[in-house]
Amino acid sequence: MSLALEEHSGRIKALELLDGSRVWLKRAEELSPRLRVLKGDAAKGLERDRTGLRLLAGAGLPVAPILLEGTDYFVTPDLGRTLHAMILDPETDRADLLAAFASAGATLAELHNSGFCHGRPAMRDICWDGKRVHFIDLECFRPGKSGPKAYSKDLLILLHNILSRNRDSRVLADEMIRTYREAAPPGVLQHLRVRAMSLSWLIPLTAPVRRLKPSSRELHAVPATLQFIWGLGIA
Repeated sequence: MSLALEEHSGRIKALELLDGSRVWLKRAEELSPRLRVLKGDAAKGLERDRTGLRLLAGAGLPVAPILLEGTDYFVTPDLGRTLHAMILDPETDRADLLAAFASAGATLAELHNSGFCHGRPAMRDICWDGKRVHFIDLECFRPGKSGPKAYSKDLLILLHNILSRNRDSRVLADEMIRTYREAAPPGVLQHLRVRAMSLSWLIPLTAPVRRLKPSSRELHAVPATLQFIWGLGIA
């Protein structure tokens, strides 16, 4: 491990152990002054991540456990492929893909019912081990943020991220929201709809940029995400 720490100055690195298992070494990324302005303080982000993993694990929630740690790093086990990797791989089994996104919706609801927000539940921050998902990368985690309005932001971020991909994105968003709403805390979906209605101005605002950047998945997912939420039929 000491050798890996000496060699690795990036944010995250996979390490193969002698028993054939894999773990992930995570450190604060060394950023240039310009990137520090854009991304924020990497050391603080690492501590938010560490704090979130400890706190959620203590609450019995499915997050990556910390196996080893030091002042400027920690190590977690490999918990399977991320949803992002699965959706990009054309060889991913469809039933497995649907099961993973169903688990993501149910697990996000579990997190919210426990009084926590993820902060940025993107597909690359959710791992599927074949049975259930686990959350990783909690650099945007804020322990004090809770309540239906805050939970609706988590949901909006995840929906937008899913709908920014092409492969079965609508089907997978449907599956995620189906299991989320089955166990959602009261008021979250209503706040989600209000949030989406308040962002309707983004559709005409981003239209010229979407025409100029036809390959931008994130921009083209803006109207798709808002229209998806408006069509949910929330009571």
